[in-house]
Amino acid sequence: MARRTNRMLWDYRSFQIALALVLAALVVTVVTEEEEKEDEFKQYDYQGFLPVEYEEDREAFAWRTVEERSENMAPLKKAGQGMRIPFNYIVVLKVGYSAQVVDEVADRLLRACEVNDLECTIMGRYHHVIKGFHMEVPERALNETRTWYEVSYVEEDQIFQQEHVSDEDQEKMEKLQQQVDETKKHMEKILDGHKEAGEVIEQHSYREYPDDDDSGVDEEKEVDFGERRYSEEDQKKMEEEAKEKWIDRLLDDPSKKRKVAWNLDRIDQRLLPTDDKYEPAGDGTGAYIYCAGPGVRFKHKDFGGRARNFFDALGGDGGDCHGYGTQTCSVAGGSTWGVAKNVTLLGLRIINCAGYGHTKHILQGLDAVAAAGPKGVIQLPFLGAKSNVTDMAIKNLYKLGYLSIAPAGNNQGNACFLTPARVEEVVTVAGLRDDVIDERVIFSNHGKCVDVFAPAGKITGASHKSNKKSFTHSGTSLAVPHAAGVAAIIWGKEPELTVSEVRERLLNDASKVEILYAEAGTPQRILYTSANPQPQPEPKKEGTCDKEGCDDEVKVEVVEE
Repeated sequence: MARRTNRMLWDYRSFQIALALVLAALVVTVVTEEEEKEDEFKQYDYQGFLPVEYEEDREAFAWRTVEERSENMAPLKKAGQGMRIPFNYIVVLKVGYSAQVVDEVADRLLRACEVNDLECTIMGRYHHVIKGFHMEVPERALNETRTWYEVSYVEEDQIFQQEHVSDEDQEKMEKLQQQVDETKKHMEKILDGHKEAGEVIEQHSYREYPDDDDSGVDEEKEVDFGERRYSEEDQKKMEEEAKEKWIDRLLDDPSKKRKVAWNLDRIDQRLLPTDDKYEPAGDGTGAYIYCAGPGVRFKHKDFGGRARNFFDALGGDGGDCHGYGTQTCSVAGGSTWGVAKNVTLLGLRIINCAGYGHTKHILQGLDAVAAAGPKGVIQLPFLGAKSNVTDMAIKNLYKLGYLSIAPAGNNQGNACFLTPARVEEVVTVAGLRDDVIDERVIFSNHGKCVDVFAPAGKITGASHKSNKKSFTHSGTSLAVPHAAGVAAIIWGKEPELTVSEVRERLLNDASKVEILYAEAGTPQRILYTSANPQPQPEPKKEGTCDKEGCDDEVKVEVVEE
């Protein structure tokens, strides 16, 4: 009996060991597979399998869009991850078809759905910026539509987001930026200390070598003056200056009593420091700015009766129930907070109260502008994953004489992954942090698709909650109205200019200055307009320093051993 019990225990223990080994092998296999996938992901692009940088590849993967192709069917362009609106599609006809054909194809779809007892809805027909229509249909009707000869491609309707930074996120970013800046200042202080120490040693330590024709002493002589450090007076002064700058930067110290908002003050001069004045090259009289977004509070006193509703894709009166629409419109053309203080402002509501819009709403708004709107500047303060149909509509608007301005985005990434920032004809604007130093604001996107920098941190404009109140917020969507205002000033002064000439003038006039953390490949130029234009600043020579006090003599105490 005892032997049987021992054998049973042994068999049970053997079973436990075998099970443990099997589980361990499974874990090793899973981990190995995950590591292999991770290694493969690190090395290759998700589309072309080309070697790319790891971080860039992750971002490309996050914003990727794919295209579904089938024989004898038009391509289906998929929306970005999490952006798709189920059963909603944009049908784009081939180049050359007229508006009449758009209606004929749309009506054909409705008849086919009726015959087959399918529930189908046409929610928008586009006759100007593209030739096509929006449909809400089941998959069977989608596949049928893709087989029609007139159809070039179909794109899934997707969500676009108003580009803004919440108060909570802004606070987190500022705290992070403060930590980064404090670390940077600390490191600069250490490096400066090493540099000064090296200069002192270089001046006071020497070596003597015998001349070629001298057979005398050939021993090296070295003098070491020991440790050196900053005086307590200089250390205290540096700490006080840093503290004062942080108060001004993060708390916007009211003791400064600025007459002009920092963002306006920065764009009318080439270089820092600002002079508490705003003297632009004009006021935008005779020009138009379309304030696309979640609507506008037209009766706000900052607009002075110059703002009116042009089109509401959501079926309302163009009023603002979100806040950013009124603010961005005010920064573009308000009498107090605006860049172009006498421009005509046209409301173009394509974003809902939550700050989101659909491709169909954007196309409806842009099509309405192309159909009956005066030539002007269009603010597009939203972004989404790559959308071919939206890109095409904006390109066609440019051909018709409208200049679109878009934000670089608030993802701290590459603007080239996003629509409409990626469109060549668009003026894509990245964000400046403040006027303490020319520095990319921490949340702003960057990259070669950026055209110019403009203020984006803590920008004040009109509030949607009252006809008198103001509102302060951050985001690259608030950099957009600065560029829109400058473009309106150019167009107002010279209405005969073409859209390409206005765009070229805006970018050529921008100040070519060094921008901290601009990131490699990002054009370093800041929006500029001035009643007394100054020449471009001289390129900074290598080894020079433009920081405050860098030319001052540093007091050094030498401590002898």
